Amino acid sequence: TITIPSGATITATAATTTGFYAFAPKIDRWRLTTSLATSDSEPVSSNLERIDDYGSDSSVAGNALVNAGMTESSGVFTFPATGKYHVEFMATANSTSDERYVGLFIQETINGGTNWYSMATAYTSIEDAHSSGTWIAAYCDAYIDVTNTSNVKVRFNVNAETTTTFYGDTARDYMTMTFTKIGDT
Repeated sequence: TITIPSGATITATAATTTGFYAFAPKIDRWRLTTSLATSDSEPVSSNLERIDDYGSDSSVAGNALVNAGMTESSGVFTFPATGKYHVEFMATANSTSDERYVGLFIQETINGGTNWYSMATAYTSIEDAHSSGTWIAAYCDAYIDVTNTSNVKVRFNVNAETTTTFYGDTARDYMTMTFTKIGDT
């Protein structure tokens, strides 16, 4: 409990304040820029970009990111700093045929990519597909403790019963990967 006398003022800066937890959040979002027609992509490894704008409003995405710092190479994402992260994966897909399953996966490695472990999985299906295509969306998330940025990395996979189109676009978020640092390790 802090009691402030009437008429008193408090001035605080990160350099002079003690007893408070100083935390600078890191939020980064990436997307697929071109649609991917596949029945299995492990990982989604090309046509990825950090979100830079939403169509005609180029200031929206840039203003939403705070201390962005994820890097990506061949679909493998490296964290900018150690800490605890909330990782989210969302995808939109379309198929003209029924699909018993359409899946999303977030995989983590703790040994620099030698072994990969599924941290989150989401499955849905497409039933009574229309001849012009039936849309679905799926989402999964995981909490990752990044103790070493050289060893702990993530990647994102999709699969389906038959070839399905996972949508991508340079101005819309049909498939996104979002990283939010939520604390220190």
